[in-house]
Amino acid sequence: MKMGIYGIIRWLIPVMPVYVEQYSHLVIFLPLAGMIYASVIALRQNNLKMLIAYSSLAHAGLMGAAIFSRTGFALQGVLFQSLAHGILIVAMFYFIQLIEERTETLNLDRLGGIKTVAPLFSGLMLITVLGTIGLPLTAGFPGELLMILGLFPGMPWYAILGATTLVLGAVYMLYAYQRAVLGEANPVTASFPELTAREKVMIIPMIVIIVALGVYPQAVLNLTETSVQELLNFAFTTK
Repeated sequence: MKMGIYGIIRWLIPVMPVYVEQYSHLVIFLPLAGMIYASVIALRQNNLKMLIAYSSLAHAGLMGAAIFSRTGFALQGVLFQSLAHGILIVAMFYFIQLIEERTETLNLDRLGGIKTVAPLFSGLMLITVLGTIGLPLTAGFPGELLMILGLFPGMPWYAILGATTLVLGAVYMLYAYQRAVLGEANPVTASFPELTAREKVMIIPMIVIIVALGVYPQAVLNLTETSVQELLNFAFTTK
């Protein structure tokens, strides 16, 4: 997915800027429609891994739409989100893998109550979930905000449609977390072990990065600002 995003930015825009500009409204609509579709499918999932997979597709839809807005804000947001989403999705799938190893199931109907037996696991997973839905001060927020701001000046209705990914994402991610982690422990989760030292070494650095990128996103945005502006100048100013 990230290679597709990279290919559009690095090759499609510089090579065919006229067509990017001419068909931008149509192209923006398609990934936004895919975003809504993936979010609806995620809402209907009962398997935790499948839910996260479809949520990833929904985020990709907003990224695809933002690229074709041809604004500096949006492209900055896409590049930031590519980095943030890469970290968030790795952390999220790591938690899912631990759940599957410990319970031998990812069926949300069979999970629940992990918080009562593994509070550290549950707390760190919650930070990752909040980052995935774009809570302020987490890595998922700056990129999403910049992408929506980049869409808004010329296409406000598309920006509003894109913002629904935040609402829908919060609904299905928090609902999944509630079903998987909160509530009372059951026979499947009653003996759920806490994070081991090795697992802490794996997950805590990712949690630190998730929070650090949310608190100080400028560290990344400063690196990409010049390149984004040069790309826009080359593609849409130079004739």
